[in-house]
Amino acid sequence: MVRPEAGRFRGRGHPAAAPFIAERVLAIGPMPLPRQGGIVAHPHFLRMKAIRIHSFGGSDVLSLEDVPAPRPGDDEVLIKVQAASVNPVDYKMRSGKFRPDELHPPLTLGRDVAGIVAEVGRRVQGIRPGDRVYAMLGRHSGGYAEFALAKAEETAAKPATLDPAHAAAVPLAAITAWQGLFDHGRLGPGE
Repeated sequence: MVRPEAGRFRGRGHPAAAPFIAERVLAIGPMPLPRQGGIVAHPHFLRMKAIRIHSFGGSDVLSLEDVPAPRPGDDEVLIKVQAASVNPVDYKMRSGKFRPDELHPPLTLGRDVAGIVAEVGRRVQGIRPGDRVYAMLGRHSGGYAEFALAKAEETAAKPATLDPAHAAAVPLAAITAWQGLFDHGRLGPGE
């Protein structure tokens, strides 16, 4: 569950969207992971809360909905979301200013998440249920929900020194910094 504090979203995404999203994500409330014999059980029988859009527009198009929990594919990781960040791409997608061809409403937005692995697909190696991770989700999933799907290669172990809220703020910002320094700035060793 996302637990934003006052000012948590400052500088992250559109200022008008952040309080609206934070208010609705907080309304989701905690949802414990089901367990069978100490192992996190597959939530295929579960429903979850998600913040979705059915059309493009202002923050008024966001709605809190009850939807089926996703199932991971062979190369996917199902994450119980503890925190999600708001990035400029999220409000641009919501408004329709950025519309990848393959995305059509209804959509669950949110690219960056941190949480606990609930289940992994058959071909996933090195990631197990119960692992604490963070991820930058591809366009196939959204993080403004209780569960999110990530490709295994989109997922990394969350550093123990970061709480979920801070970890969820890392992926897109870190990639942007890397691209600026190394891809575009051509920063080299020792510089």
